[in-house]
Amino acid sequence: MRCHSCLIGLLVAGCALPKSSDYSAGALPTAIVSCACVIPDAGPVGPVVSDWDEPFLTDYVQLTFAESFHKAGEAYFSPDGDWIIFQAVAKPSEGQAPDEHYAMYVAKLQEQDGAVTGLEEPILLSPPGSANTCGWFHPHDPGRILFGCTLVPPSGTNVPGYQREQSKYRWAFPEEMTIVQTVVPQMVGKAGVLNLEPVVDMPGYCAEGSWSPDGKTILYARVLPETQDADLYVHDMASGKKTKIVAAPGYDGGPFFSPDGQFICYRSDREGNNLLQIQVSKLKIEDGVPSGIEAEYALTADRHVNWAPFFHPSGEWLVYATSRVSHRNYEVFALPVTGDMSVRKEPTRITNANGFDGLPVFNPDGSMMMWTAQRGQDRNQEGRPSSQLWLAKTTGMSIPVPKKSEQ
Repeated sequence: MRCHSCLIGLLVAGCALPKSSDYSAGALPTAIVSCACVIPDAGPVGPVVSDWDEPFLTDYVQLTFAESFHKAGEAYFSPDGDWIIFQAVAKPSEGQAPDEHYAMYVAKLQEQDGAVTGLEEPILLSPPGSANTCGWFHPHDPGRILFGCTLVPPSGTNVPGYQREQSKYRWAFPEEMTIVQTVVPQMVGKAGVLNLEPVVDMPGYCAEGSWSPDGKTILYARVLPETQDADLYVHDMASGKKTKIVAAPGYDGGPFFSPDGQFICYRSDREGNNLLQIQVSKLKIEDGVPSGIEAEYALTADRHVNWAPFFHPSGEWLVYATSRVSHRNYEVFALPVTGDMSVRKEPTRITNANGFDGLPVFNPDGSMMMWTAQRGQDRNQEGRPSSQLWLAKTTGMSIPVPKKSEQ
């Protein structure tokens, strides 16, 4: 993505959805049409690991590489911390162009002497020709995952969406995008076919979903076809009831529950100024299911693009990606979510390397952070820094104290 981008391109559009899709899972095909997280083209290659000034991170591991994936991004840990789900574009055959969209994969983490060293062979989840985004693991049902999927090839690219100024990339809102779920046989020691079943079946774009910590609800973004405005909903897994919980003009998306299930975080274009800000809301809970919002707090209100918030397992702070440093060098920062959230706090810088760093997440115990980066020496087919998945151990559970230069 170019320097004035908004970072996630879903360039897909309308076709009818079948109710389910059965097929055999595979690994690393070279022709998968998919969609989702697109990262900006970076400037120069970053320095060697020893030169990265990142006190909160140590023992770096690159998980995906340009030799297998043209690009990869937006990964999440399984509840036991042994697997990840991620989206990627496979490396094309010699002389072929890379696919326009992302496919969805899971992979088991490789370990040696208790330390992560890489990934086992990735397992392809998405059907050939489909467009996909935003995977997530069920908190209690082993092997069960969800993700946004068109199930069939998208029919075009001229679809509404969120776009910052004249940037090349954007969030697009294909109306056929729905949230599907399945159990991955290999994750539970079995063989068999995947059965992708739509779980959130509503008119309009439905994606950016994640289960609540108790597994009772799915939190997701939906775009109404008649307004093309993105709001946040919850889907009750038991009753199938769908409730709009965040409704405001402008794009609201990318939501996640806090570890205790009492709050949500998300990104918002609430001000209509083509920027994004980080929001946290206290949920109203009725009969164990969110029914609305008690209070909403804007953690950021500045001239930057702030997005991809994710709670630390402690529930006391979150990380997010921001153009605070530069639109040519998105970095990961952190903000507390304790105390009076109506009083804005100064963010702490987490990553510090040339090239994009974003989409940060933690493993369940907070001992590792995984994110998408353009650091290192990997290059894609066009010779640009390649977006790949990285992982590092964290050096503490508390939010790092900002350096004086960051305050």
